[in-house]
Amino acid sequence: MKYILIMIARIRRAFKRADEGRTVNGSAEPTPLISNPPRYRVRQGGVGFILASLVIVSGCVPRQNALPRGAAPVETAPESAQQPAPVQQEKPSSASSLNLSGQGLTRLPAYVLDRRDLTQLDISNNALDGALPAEIRQLSKLRALDASDNQMTGVPAEIGQLSNLEVLDLSNNQLTGLPYELGNLQNLKTLHLAGNDVSQQDLAIIREKLPKTTQIYE
Repeated sequence: MKYILIMIARIRRAFKRADEGRTVNGSAEPTPLISNPPRYRVRQGGVGFILASLVIVSGCVPRQNALPRGAAPVETAPESAQQPAPVQQEKPSSASSLNLSGQGLTRLPAYVLDRRDLTQLDISNNALDGALPAEIRQLSKLRALDASDNQMTGVPAEIGQLSNLEVLDLSNNQLTGLPYELGNLQNLKTLHLAGNDVSQQDLAIIREKLPKTTQIYE
């Protein structure tokens, strides 16, 4: 700003000296301002344009996007960062053990029957009714199946094809009959049937076919 005021004062002095060099009758030549004057002279009306140009060049006119002195610029997050990430439904883990206990299930999810790598499946404490689907036989590596605390009224005969099954928990359901094919589970170590009203006749036939070491809890 100090530089602009000095320039304005110099311009005013220059025009004043030019006016003093003129005579009243106009006979005297004006005193030249510089030793080699250019072919053009600045008209007095152009002073305002010069001053305005100096002010703009010097940066005195504030810009619309100018920040106050000392203020830090505010970084705007990209549009993708401002939008919340979409909520994705959790998928079952890839581990060989799957726990779906207490999920309020009324039927076995279809993807479970495709998990042929499963060795442990817990579907206890749900609202499963009827019987498990026959496709349960596809889980040939299953070693432990916990279907306790549901409302199942039957057991599919295909469970007898799970030759690697060691623990089968069917307690606290509404079972009355049992398929004889349960006797085919020659690796079965524990069978939980408590909390059901199973037929003792069915259970006797199954017991004869199971290994003597199998423990049955009624």
